[in-house]
Amino acid sequence: IGGAGSLAYTLQVTDNNTGCTNTAIGNVIVNNCPSLAIVGDFMWFDTNLNGIQDIGEPGVSGMIVKLYNNVDFNIATTITDADGLYLFNNIPAGNDYYVVFSAPAGFIYTLPNIGGVGASDNSKAGTNGRSNNFNIVAGASILSIDAGIIPEGCGPVPVTLLSFTGRVRNKEVLLNWQTTAEYNNHYFDIERSNSANNFFKIGRANGNGTTALPHSYSFLDVHPLPGINYYRLKQVDFDNRSSYSNTVPIEFKKTESVSAYYSITDNTVHIIFNEKQDDVHLKLFANNGQLIHTSTAAGTITNHNFVLPPLASGIYIIQLLNDRLNYTKKIFIQ
Repeated sequence: IGGAGSLAYTLQVTDNNTGCTNTAIGNVIVNNCPSLAIVGDFMWFDTNLNGIQDIGEPGVSGMIVKLYNNVDFNIATTITDADGLYLFNNIPAGNDYYVVFSAPAGFIYTLPNIGGVGASDNSKAGTNGRSNNFNIVAGASILSIDAGIIPEGCGPVPVTLLSFTGRVRNKEVLLNWQTTAEYNNHYFDIERSNSANNFFKIGRANGNGTTALPHSYSFLDVHPLPGINYYRLKQVDFDNRSSYSNTVPIEFKKTESVSAYYSITDNTVHIIFNEKQDDVHLKLFANNGQLIHTSTAAGTITNHNFVLPPLASGIYIIQLLNDRLNYTKKIFIQ
């Protein structure tokens, strides 16, 4: 196929049976399509707040970027990839285009146009996320419309905590929290108190560094305290600066792991365990503390019937022991 212009084509058809031939001639006008352009670049966390995209500063993923033409019509929309890159393909030539960026909650745009609007490594986004207007030439690749973001107010620990909750699950307390954005986040220490005053660390969850994506966290307190437990998060960044979350109170009502009762009809103490126990040692004491009888319920058990020796009526103390259990109860034997 030739280039642009008027081209003539001849089509000849022959009948193989009769040998007759017919010819048709047609003209085709060919026009070259105008070359289309590419617009794009990078959105990043400006960790040193200088307005320049420095080596090692991470990209912001999952952010919406829109391209507008000179009549303020949104002609293309895309999302930054895992590295913070975005790209608009097949953009026609024109004047006064501009790009509008979105920023995660808790962040604002860094200093724009450091070193001039023509620089390739500075932020082009103003305070509202809009770039300066720029012209597009046919076939051009405009790959310098960057946007840098910084924590709003440049606070000491810029982590946006969306929620922090907890609930009792079986015999444990499950804590859940979610961030909408993180900046330089090293880890969370999980702290607990029984008075809402003196807190102690009971666990740690690693943070996600710098990210504009939401992240969910959880922690299971397998040994909550009887009564009200107060929980809070201590967030620590890579510079060892820290801040605290709100405090979440969770009431934990401890249930007895054993129930025991005496049956006068068969002179037996009936023992029921709320969960399986291994090799339980049983001791019977008089009310004055004298050891009267011992035995062992071997193996894995959920209940046991402790047949008593002949005893005088009165109050006795039964004790059940293993590596997980230390249960004591007074019983009246008649």
